[in-house]
Amino acid sequence: MTDDPRFEDDVRDALRQLTRDPVPPRLVARVNDIPARSPSLVSARVSLAGSGLRWTTALAAVLAVILVAGVLLLRGTSSGPVASPPPTGLPGTALSSTAPPTQVPSAVPPSATPTITAHPTAVPNVALPADFQPRSVTFVSPTEGWVLGSTACASGRCAVIAHTLDAGRTWSRINAPATTVDADARLATSGGVSTLRFADRLDGWAYGPDLWATHDGGATWHTVDLAAVSIGQVDVWDLQAAAGTAYLVAISSKSEGFDIASTPVSRDTWKPAPVFLAVGAGPVPHVQLVIQGTAGWLIQVDREVINGARLSGGIWHTWTPPCSDSAGPAVLAAWNSTGVIADCDLGVWSTPAGEHLYRSTNGGASFAELSPAVPLTGADEVATPNASTIVVAGDSPLDAHGASTPVVIASFDGGHTWTTVLKPGQVTFNDLGFTTQTQGVMITTSGTTSRLLMTRDGGHTWAAVTF
Repeated sequence: MTDDPRFEDDVRDALRQLTRDPVPPRLVARVNDIPARSPSLVSARVSLAGSGLRWTTALAAVLAVILVAGVLLLRGTSSGPVASPPPTGLPGTALSSTAPPTQVPSAVPPSATPTITAHPTAVPNVALPADFQPRSVTFVSPTEGWVLGSTACASGRCAVIAHTLDAGRTWSRINAPATTVDADARLATSGGVSTLRFADRLDGWAYGPDLWATHDGGATWHTVDLAAVSIGQVDVWDLQAAAGTAYLVAISSKSEGFDIASTPVSRDTWKPAPVFLAVGAGPVPHVQLVIQGTAGWLIQVDREVINGARLSGGIWHTWTPPCSDSAGPAVLAAWNSTGVIADCDLGVWSTPAGEHLYRSTNGGASFAELSPAVPLTGADEVATPNASTIVVAGDSPLDAHGASTPVVIASFDGGHTWTTVLKPGQVTFNDLGFTTQTQGVMITTSGTTSRLLMTRDGGHTWAAVTF
């Protein structure tokens, strides 16, 4: 079919990358140009012999191209039909397309030549809306990630999802759940979602308080029934996934505490864990779920640390988090299955003693305090890609007028010294985290405007992403 050695190299590279990366556009174009009827094997051998080429090499190239086309066709149809979204302006609009739903055939006649698309969930020529506001970010590799955002619609702010395959440098729009997005939908009475998480390139969830799932990379979304988890109206407060399992924390209208449940990432078979966290006496409870591999930690804060749970050996157990007797809140982060840190605001509801870091190297069985104190008056988010690097987003120390401003500070020596790495203005923070040792993300929000910021140097510098 071709004597272009660069084309053969593309075929080999595509086979190696097939399970995790889209097909190179140049290869897509070349494969689509292949005639529907290939020359017979006898004719091919005669032609190859006449040209002086080794027939074994040419036959291998022919078989490789056939294999690429066949495997890509199977991958394009294995996840079911991909439908285009409803017209712009309707509640839950994910994409501003008015085209009718496009059905991917379950089988292609032997005589037909399939058309290969670069990515099954991307919608060509559909841009992100001009008023797109990012709300939540999730990455499954250094290059592939998604951002849940919103656009104005008749219902308020409707969900929009942006997808990147080049570490946030360029973005495309994919289908989103037909629901609304709220700054903190867990406190809303009308439902909706506020957070997005993917476990891999196929399996993801939009949640808080409702729960939507996709198992085809965002091509289609569906609501998930959590009747097996708890009774009454179930609201999801946090969800994380690792090592092939997803975990969620939810509270129902007929319970007085938080339930934990898990499922294989590719399924919707949520099963409750034998651990229940009673709600504290404060006005607004908050839970944080941290998962690293097969280990996990859950902490409930209601003005101060109330209780917690710990995942060990595949089973959730009740757990006493650090700073449970400190009369203040805490936030957690972990860099692996044994390394955990907690930032605690000691005595905020009694005798204020400032922000302090505690570290565990045995999976949370015990903690030791780090020194000196963290130079903040309150911590909202903390992240740590390794034992040396710690990034905390919160409020600066009080100035001479008794005022503080939001800042992001970082330590690159395990908490011994601290540097201010970002002064974003009057914002709130969420989704601070690291994908690799050097690449990290966070969302900042000021009023109705929000931004995605990324670091590519381990937290030393942060820059806003352009969509």
